[in-house]
Amino acid sequence: MNTSRKLFFVSVQLIFSFSVFSQNLVWTGSAGDNAFFNETNWKNTATNTAPTAGTIDLGVAINANLTIENASAIVGGTSGISTDILMGTGNLSIRKSTLKMASGKGIDMGGELNTLTIDSAVVTADYLKNATSTLSGDSKLYLINTNPFDAATNINITSNDAWIFASNLNPATAITTHIPRVKINGSALVDLTNSRISQYYYGSAIAAYSSSMTPLRIYDNLNLSGTFTDIIVRTIWSGNSIPSGFNNKAVSFKLKKGYMATLAVNDDGTGMSKVYIASESDLIVNTLPSALSGKISFIRVLPWVWTNKKGFGKQNTDADFSSKINTKGLWFYDWGLGRNSTIDLNYAPLSWGKNSLDTPTKRNTVVNKSRVTHIMSFNEADDCTAQSGQYGSLCDHDTAALWHKHAMKLGMRIVSPSGREGTETTWLKLVNTIMVPEGTRMDVIGMHWYDWGGLNSASDANSIFTRFKNKVIACYNYYKMPIWITEFNANKNRLRATQDAFLQLALPWLEATPYVERYAYFQPDGGNGSFVDTSGNLTTTGNIYLNQVSTPSIPQEYVNSYVNNLQSRMSEVTTVHNVIVDKERLEYQFNAANKHLVVNSATLDSVNLLDLQGMILKQITPNTLIVLSGVPAGIYILAANGFHTEKILIY
Repeated sequence: MNTSRKLFFVSVQLIFSFSVFSQNLVWTGSAGDNAFFNETNWKNTATNTAPTAGTIDLGVAINANLTIENASAIVGGTSGISTDILMGTGNLSIRKSTLKMASGKGIDMGGELNTLTIDSAVVTADYLKNATSTLSGDSKLYLINTNPFDAATNINITSNDAWIFASNLNPATAITTHIPRVKINGSALVDLTNSRISQYYYGSAIAAYSSSMTPLRIYDNLNLSGTFTDIIVRTIWSGNSIPSGFNNKAVSFKLKKGYMATLAVNDDGTGMSKVYIASESDLIVNTLPSALSGKISFIRVLPWVWTNKKGFGKQNTDADFSSKINTKGLWFYDWGLGRNSTIDLNYAPLSWGKNSLDTPTKRNTVVNKSRVTHIMSFNEADDCTAQSGQYGSLCDHDTAALWHKHAMKLGMRIVSPSGREGTETTWLKLVNTIMVPEGTRMDVIGMHWYDWGGLNSASDANSIFTRFKNKVIACYNYYKMPIWITEFNANKNRLRATQDAFLQLALPWLEATPYVERYAYFQPDGGNGSFVDTSGNLTTTGNIYLNQVSTPSIPQEYVNSYVNNLQSRMSEVTTVHNVIVDKERLEYQFNAANKHLVVNSATLDSVNLLDLQGMILKQITPNTLIVLSGVPAGIYILAANGFHTEKILIY
């Protein structure tokens, strides 16, 4: 017993000695080069001078406590000399700062007794070793290596705003090999319970999470001022269910990184609306567009999913395909609503036809899916004799515009109906002319292409690719919106060699073109261009698709600037009209964007909305918001105390 006590006493003495005799160094940046290993950028807090020579040297363990605060430091590579940060007996604290390691270089904390503190800071390194680390505040830890932290490393995330982005650690691998070393406030990670383990392109994103998380804060005044309320994730908030009486009150907001938000003026999600994305940085909108400001009646916040551009359509007959192609980090769809995202493969459901989303029950099958952020609208609805267009007159422009509105009720980003080749600037163009006045939103333009128009033209791969590229460019030039090409190939009548040569030209171009957000090659009928042969082996086409490295579909840290098809109306302003009626003042506001009418009067006996024949359509209660979305387009008369006062155009 006495021996044990003596050993314990000795170990305490050793630890105490290291702590007492370590220098405490703080970053000054005095040298002006931000170089971590330049000792003149540091100051000894005890002597107020630079540290003694050799305290911070390349490839040498650092036996000092280091603090970087409100600054930026870099570790540059030196040929032939290791530029990892190697801690000996010291701790490393990075607070409200950035620390960027050279490519391939990491941080070795030297043992579990040394702590790495990252507090509201951004740290980029290849890996962590031997680290006991705390990630707090608004922090981001970027780790590049496929093995980003070793078995001796433990990371405790103590803030809802702190993230780990491991760009080459697949989520499925992370769960089995690395996640046990990460804790949320000291507790083991449970995906979608106390944490999010998300697809991050080819890697993983890890953060705290709960069903009561509030990533969005909305304010009733400009510049995040006035009163505010917080919005819980995933729930659809509409009308009077919006917390704290914030229906029609939001003017500005802050959206936390890792989330997207859909805001709409009608409580069912229709009407003027916009999707905002805070990918890797918080998004602050100090002033909502005038068409939305003070008019928001629908809000939905969803966890963002970081996916790459490349995807595929998964058919029932290609079950072997996903085992042959490395689908991790990609996306897929199946021409329906029935599948789900996995932890490393994002699913985009497709509302195939007119009735796919026409009831709350059907919509809830999509609303309740995890890791789903987009809904794709109708499949080739332009075709009146086949596909979805043959049912329920969906090929009719007005019908398509009307039934597309159901997609808006999900609170997701919406891909337009994808028509046959070339119809994005013909059939869809006409549908869009109906959608815009009605406030029906599309966030992305979907298109198909099979070179049917060039079947009798030059059939070499270069000519086919040129026609493909020109069609995509023409689509973008018309809409100026992101594009998803969800079906394309060089035409089923062409041989595999042509398909392969076409893909070798098209895939790099798609990856390099910023407005192409996603693409999915369609394996042509007949086997000319299939990914897998009859024996289940990858074909040359499959290998070309497999080997194409994909890039982020939305690389921006946050997205406020993306336009949707309603962008031209976002600056509409509600006009206040004043009219004298029967010696009383009638003040009314009519917003053509969302068809909201408010009549302000305390003394008038009656206010009615009449058609041009004098029939009363609505009896209006003064000082109450009236929604005229159910009134057909036309000219109407506002009448007060029996006097016809004003004409209102509803379109």
